[in-house]
Amino acid sequence: MPPTHVRRLTRSELRRYSRPLLVPEWQRAGAQERLGDARVLLVGAGGLGCAVAAAVAGAGVGRLRISDHDVIDISNLHRQLLFRSQDVGRAKAAVMAAQVQAINPFVQPEVVPALTPENAAELLSGVTLAIDATDNLAARYALAEAAHAAQVPCVWGPPVARRAWSPCSVVGGGCMTCFRLGARLPTVATRPACWACACTGRSDDGAGSPQGAGRRRADPGRATVDLRWPQWPGPRDRPTPAS
Repeated sequence: MPPTHVRRLTRSELRRYSRPLLVPEWQRAGAQERLGDARVLLVGAGGLGCAVAAAVAGAGVGRLRISDHDVIDISNLHRQLLFRSQDVGRAKAAVMAAQVQAINPFVQPEVVPALTPENAAELLSGVTLAIDATDNLAARYALAEAAHAAQVPCVWGPPVARRAWSPCSVVGGGCMTCFRLGARLPTVATRPACWACACTGRSDDGAGSPQGAGRRRADPGRATVDLRWPQWPGPRDRPTPAS
């Protein structure tokens, strides 16, 4: 039976979530109800963000806080599948919020300013989980450090070319800065800008979908996520230019 401290699902919600509710462990834990009570901060509304937003909206997260500063460009459309040609020039966060509502009217999207080191703690206030779908390391490291300080689990997943990773930090574990010091992670100065990197639609989806799944796989009663920390690619893993 669902715990008594969470609200009961309405009839409309029971119909919508009827398939996951058939999983005995999911139903016994009251996981769907807890998911509906959760608040997720999604930083980045690009290729990763689109995959994540669709996944968590479909799953039934209660509130989705979307942080992004960018506008939709024609070159985004091959991989950022929540956007359409007529959306070019519009703010990504606003369009994503509308699409999230279209996917699942029970989800309450909230558009917030772009994350900075100065406002990161405020954007994390009241958040159950942070999902890093950014395309720049300055925001990524700022979010990781703020989430670690606030004891909020943070999932991130960078795609490059045809590769994708989706690791996660957990409450009580190290933040990304800890891993960066010894795991060959790039620095803000050495990592190329997003627009200069190759990226296929499948690599964005390959990283973003596990990020969204990480939210669903999080134990509703504890701040842990069942994802493994990967090895960042070394120089020999990088493609060499054709001679």
